[in-house]
Amino acid sequence: MKKSKAHLYAQKQTTTPTHITTAYQGHHIDVQVETVDLPEGPKTYDLVCHPGAVAILPITDDGRIILIEQWRRAIKQILLEIPAGTLEPGEDPELCAIRELQEEIGYKPTKLTLMATFFSAPGFCNEKIHLYLATGLIPSKLTGDDTDCIDTVYYTLDELNDLIQKGLIHDAKTLIALKLYGK
Repeated sequence: MKKSKAHLYAQKQTTTPTHITTAYQGHHIDVQVETVDLPEGPKTYDLVCHPGAVAILPITDDGRIILIEQWRRAIKQILLEIPAGTLEPGEDPELCAIRELQEEIGYKPTKLTLMATFFSAPGFCNEKIHLYLATGLIPSKLTGDDTDCIDTVYYTLDELNDLIQKGLIHDAKTLIALKLYGK
């Protein structure tokens, strides 16, 4: 069987790096510079290393979807999105999802179902997002780091589909969650 161009390229790219340096260490990310020797010469990659994250689609008993509005500094605007958060080193994604829901919307799920696991931007970042469906919500508030700037909003799936059609939801994890839930 003939290998595709992508497979042949991947074989070359899996070469062990000859040099790795950490260009930046932050609170949630590191930036590494990897040099790989390829037949055509050395190639350098800037890679964002992320511990992973969770994202949660919370559904109330009456079928409404709880989203949050929050200021996102990187894009300088407020986004409408599902609750989410970064994994602590070694943290179980399910426990992180429960904690994030309590911090961001003040509910704890009685049922948590994994919907999907995906990479957010694999061209330069290794962040893996674990996407959960949360149901059987009971009030249970925890104080989080940035929860003072978050507003909680409730929508029906039809209302959210209208917002998507109007181009008013721009967050990828939210679009993925709603697409998977609405299928």
